[in-house]
Amino acid sequence: MTAKKATAKKAPEPEEVVQGSGTRQGQCQGGPLNGKPGMSRFPKGFLLVDKQADAAWVYDWNGVAFICRDDEPRELETEGRVEAAESSDWDVVAFTEGGVL
Repeated sequence: MTAKKATAKKAPEPEEVVQGSGTRQGQCQGGPLNGKPGMSRFPKGFLLVDKQADAAWVYDWNGVAFICRDDEPRELETEGRVEAAESSDWDVVAFTEGGVL
């Protein structure tokens, strides 16, 4: 009986991850996530939500990075957050460092 040689799998390049699974990954520019990695499962980007501060930031996907529309947060409106949560265009992400702004 011969032993099989283990072969290391090469990690996919960022563009392969995007094309293969629909996940977008890139650096965030602006807002509270400036310089941090971001991810969205949906094509337009994500809504970063801070429920404690009743605030939200919109990060648009430009094909390479996530660009925050405004450095200052928007007021978290019930109608807008429900639309975003039900949308197949936007991901909704909780701001884990929330309430400290």
